[in-house]
Amino acid sequence: METDVKKSSHTKIRTVAALVTISALSACASKSNGDPTTPANHDTGAPLPTEVTLAPGTYADITNANLRVILDNIVSDSRCPTSVLCVWAGAATVNLTTSLISADKNLRRVTLSTDAGKDTTSVFGQALRLVRVDPTLTSTTPLPSSAYGVTIRVGISR
Repeated sequence: METDVKKSSHTKIRTVAALVTISALSACASKSNGDPTTPANHDTGAPLPTEVTLAPGTYADITNANLRVILDNIVSDSRCPTSVLCVWAGAATVNLTTSLISADKNLRRVTLSTDAGKDTTSVFGQALRLVRVDPTLTSTTPLPSSAYGVTIRVGISR
Protein backbone atom coordinates (compact mmCIF):
# COMPACT_ATOMS: atom_id res chain seq x y z
CA MET A 1 0.00 0.00 0.00
CA GLU A 2 2.82 2.37 0.89
CA THR A 3 4.43 1.71 -2.52
CA ASP A 4 1.16 2.63 -4.26
CA VAL A 5 1.04 5.93 -2.32
CA LYS A 6 4.65 6.73 -3.30
CA LYS A 7 3.92 5.90 -6.96
CA SER A 8 0.79 8.04 -6.83
CA SER A 9 2.74 10.96 -5.32
CA HIS A 10 5.49 10.67 -7.93
CA THR A 11 2.90 10.52 -10.71
CA LYS A 12 1.20 13.68 -9.38
CA ILE A 13 4.53 15.49 -9.11
CA ARG A 14 5.45 14.54 -12.68
CA THR A 15 2.02 15.60 -13.91
CA VAL A 16 2.30 18.99 -12.19
CA ALA A 17 5.85 19.44 -13.54
CA ALA A 18 4.67 18.59 -17.05
CA LEU A 19 1.79 21.07 -16.80
CA VAL A 20 4.12 23.83 -15.57
CA THR A 21 6.51 23.12 -18.47
CA ILE A 22 3.67 23.14 -21.01
CA SER A 23 2.33 26.41 -19.59
CA ALA A 24 5.76 28.03 -19.78
CA LEU A 25 6.28 26.88 -23.35
CA SER A 26 2.82 28.10 -24.33
CA ALA A 27 3.55 31.52 -22.86
CA CYS A 28 6.78 31.74 -24.84
CA ALA A 29 5.08 30.61 -28.02
CA SER A 30 2.34 33.20 -27.65
CA LYS A 31 4.86 36.05 -27.77
CA SER A 32 5.94 37.41 -31.11
CA ASN A 33 8.31 34.95 -32.75
CA GLY A 34 8.16 36.02 -36.36
CA ASP A 35 4.54 34.90 -36.72
CA PRO A 36 2.73 38.02 -37.97
CA THR A 37 -0.41 37.19 -36.03
CA THR A 38 0.68 39.27 -33.07
CA PRO A 39 -0.75 42.78 -33.17
CA ALA A 40 1.60 45.57 -32.13
CA ASN A 41 -1.16 48.10 -31.88
CA HIS A 42 -4.62 48.04 -33.35
CA ASP A 43 -5.38 51.51 -34.63
CA THR A 44 -9.13 51.77 -34.29
CA GLY A 45 -9.55 54.77 -36.51
CA ALA A 46 -6.90 57.40 -35.84
CA PRO A 47 -7.00 60.15 -38.45
CA LEU A 48 -4.42 60.03 -41.21
CA PRO A 49 -1.54 60.51 -41.22
CA THR A 50 -0.80 58.26 -38.28
CA GLU A 51 2.31 56.55 -36.98
CA VAL A 52 2.60 52.96 -35.78
CA THR A 53 5.53 51.31 -34.06
CA LEU A 54 6.21 47.66 -34.86
CA ALA A 55 8.56 44.96 -33.63
CA PRO A 56 9.60 42.17 -35.99
CA GLY A 57 6.72 39.75 -36.54
CA THR A 58 4.00 42.16 -35.42
CA TYR A 59 1.38 44.07 -37.34
CA ALA A 60 -0.87 47.09 -37.08
CA ASP A 61 -4.26 47.64 -38.67
CA ILE A 62 -4.82 51.23 -39.77
CA THR A 63 -8.57 51.15 -40.23
CA ASN A 64 -8.92 54.64 -41.75
CA ALA A 65 -6.63 53.46 -44.55
CA ASN A 66 -8.03 49.88 -44.68
CA LEU A 67 -4.38 48.84 -44.39
CA ARG A 68 -2.49 46.16 -42.44
CA VAL A 69 1.27 46.65 -42.09
CA ILE A 70 3.47 43.76 -40.92
CA LEU A 71 7.14 44.18 -40.02
CA ASP A 72 8.72 41.06 -41.48
CA ASN A 73 12.35 41.68 -40.58
CA ILE A 74 15.32 44.00 -40.39
CA VAL A 75 17.28 43.30 -43.57
CA SER A 76 20.40 45.21 -42.61
CA ASP A 77 21.64 47.83 -40.19
CA SER A 78 24.84 49.67 -41.03
CA ARG A 79 24.00 52.82 -39.06
CA CYS A 80 26.95 54.44 -37.32
CA PRO A 81 27.06 53.65 -33.58
CA THR A 82 27.31 56.65 -31.26
CA SER A 83 30.61 55.29 -29.87
CA VAL A 84 32.31 55.37 -33.29
CA LEU A 85 33.42 58.20 -35.57
CA CYS A 86 32.08 57.36 -39.03
CA VAL A 87 32.60 58.88 -42.46
CA TRP A 88 29.18 57.62 -43.59
CA ALA A 89 26.03 57.61 -41.45
CA GLY A 90 24.95 54.19 -42.69
CA ALA A 91 21.39 52.96 -43.11
CA ALA A 92 18.89 50.47 -41.81
CA THR A 93 16.67 48.55 -44.22
CA VAL A 94 13.41 46.79 -43.32
CA ASN A 95 10.99 44.46 -45.09
CA LEU A 96 7.26 44.97 -44.65
CA THR A 97 4.24 43.10 -45.90
CA THR A 98 1.11 45.13 -46.52
CA SER A 99 -2.44 44.15 -47.31
CA LEU A 100 -5.90 45.60 -47.31
CA ILE A 101 -7.68 44.72 -44.07
CA SER A 102 -10.76 43.83 -46.08
CA ALA A 103 -8.81 41.49 -48.39
CA ASP A 104 -5.76 40.17 -46.56
CA LYS A 105 -4.96 37.71 -49.37
CA ASN A 106 -3.75 40.60 -51.56
CA LEU A 107 -0.22 41.02 -50.16
CA ARG A 108 2.39 43.54 -51.25
CA ARG A 109 5.94 43.32 -50.00
CA VAL A 110 7.80 46.56 -49.42
CA THR A 111 11.42 47.38 -48.59
CA LEU A 112 12.16 50.73 -46.95
CA SER A 113 15.45 52.22 -45.82
CA THR A 114 16.61 55.11 -43.69
CA ASP A 115 18.55 56.30 -46.77
CA ALA A 116 17.06 59.53 -48.14
CA GLY A 117 14.83 58.79 -51.10
CA LYS A 118 14.37 55.14 -50.09
CA ASP A 119 12.27 55.82 -47.00
CA THR A 120 8.89 56.32 -48.68
CA THR A 121 6.65 54.32 -50.99
CA SER A 122 2.97 54.02 -51.83
CA VAL A 123 0.78 50.93 -51.36
CA PHE A 124 -2.95 50.60 -51.94
CA GLY A 125 -3.17 54.37 -52.42
CA GLN A 126 -1.48 55.21 -49.10
CA ALA A 127 1.96 56.68 -48.50
CA LEU A 128 4.23 54.65 -46.20
CA ARG A 129 7.29 56.32 -44.70
CA LEU A 130 9.98 54.78 -42.50
CA VAL A 131 10.26 57.39 -39.75
CA ARG A 132 12.65 55.75 -37.32
CA VAL A 133 14.50 52.55 -36.50
CA ASP A 134 15.18 51.92 -32.82
CA PRO A 135 17.28 51.49 -30.84
CA THR A 136 20.02 53.96 -31.66
CA LEU A 137 23.20 51.93 -32.01
CA THR A 138 25.71 52.60 -29.26
CA SER A 139 28.35 50.01 -30.13
CA THR A 140 29.45 47.81 -33.00
CA THR A 141 27.98 44.72 -31.32
CA PRO A 142 25.20 43.39 -33.59
CA LEU A 143 21.71 43.44 -32.13
CA PRO A 144 19.28 40.53 -32.23
CA SER A 145 16.28 41.23 -34.44
CA SER A 146 14.01 41.08 -31.39
CA ALA A 147 15.68 44.26 -30.06
CA TYR A 148 14.43 46.37 -32.95
CA GLY A 149 11.38 48.54 -33.35
CA VAL A 150 10.42 50.63 -36.36
CA THR A 151 8.05 53.55 -36.66
CA ILE A 152 6.06 53.82 -39.88
CA ARG A 153 3.94 56.81 -40.90
CA VAL A 154 0.84 55.92 -42.91
CA GLY A 155 -0.91 58.56 -44.96
CA ILE A 156 0.20 61.94 -46.25
CA SER A 157 3.63 62.77 -44.88
CA ARG A 158 3.89 65.77 -42.56
